[in-house]
Amino acid sequence: MVGEHSKRAYDYVSDARFVRTSIILTLSKEGFEATVPFKGTLNREGFEVYLRGYLVLT
Repeated sequence: MVGEHSKRAYDYVSDARFVRTSIILTLSKEGFEATVPFKGTLNREGFEVYLRGYLVLT
């Protein structure tokens, strides 16, 4: 069978050349706000922490 359509492929190749730093922020009329840099890649738990800790307060 050639290629199943309802399957998601997961793969990871570590890259020791650099450490990933991600940034999430909001943009308003006044400019950038609630800027949060963090190590690694954003996942659901990290985004929920950002929402509760930063956006709900503003």
